[in-house]
Amino acid sequence: MQKKSSEIMKRHNEIALLFDLPTSTSVTTIPSLPSLFTLMEDEQSATSPKREQGLFSAILQNDPTALYQDMRQDPEKYDSNAVELVEELIAKRRKPTIEERRLLDAAVLELNSVPPPKAAPKKPVTKPARQPKEETSEGVPLAGIDFPAGLERPFWWL
Repeated sequence: MQKKSSEIMKRHNEIALLFDLPTSTSVTTIPSLPSLFTLMEDEQSATSPKREQGLFSAILQNDPTALYQDMRQDPEKYDSNAVELVEELIAKRRKPTIEERRLLDAAVLELNSVPPPKAAPKKPVTKPARQPKEETSEGVPLAGIDFPAGLERPFWWL
């Protein structure tokens, strides 16, 4: 048994050297799984609010340039305080405060909103004039067809 395990370890070391993996002589401790408490601490730290949350950070990734461009194209859509704030953020390259973020979140809503379409004046609908129906050949006997007495046309398709 001892001989067999040493052969396995030897083969393991050869393969480990081929792939630049640690050999069995360099591994001194056996890796273990993390404990339940370690996993819970990692989960709590992952769920703690480290990043700023809001529409401005989620949609625009804290970059006010898209807001600035839209404010230049359609300034009536935005609040005057929001316009001033965005211009200040662009000029000074600073991060907004929590109160300013609320104003920027409202501006992001306005950025993504679509204005209602302007009502175009309705044009009166004109219908094309009807063409008079062509006269059918009812009552005119068909040439070469003999019909029973009393019936001019026994079938509608004739």
